[in-house]
Amino acid sequence: MTAIKERSTLNHNKTASRLQCPVTYVMNKIGGHWKPIILYQLQNGPKRYSELRRAIPPITEKMLIQHLKQLEADNLVIRKAEPVVPLL
Repeated sequence: MTAIKERSTLNHNKTASRLQCPVTYVMNKIGGHWKPIILYQLQNGPKRYSELRRAIPPITEKMLIQHLKQLEADNLVIRKAEPVVPLL
């Protein structure tokens, strides 16, 4: 994979559009295949990791963890660790 020049016009334009266009900003944060699906599953309230895993069967554990971490880093979801196993 080739490196992108930091001072290239294309790189400058991408950076400028991310900062100035709210649609581009949002699409960079929640775009892709899995993030909208994860956010849809969380719209009715908090869920445990295992509940999300069951609600989205085709997603791999690696992808779910990775996207949840990205969403948390972007302050779109809040992670709350529960020390107790839930009652079924």
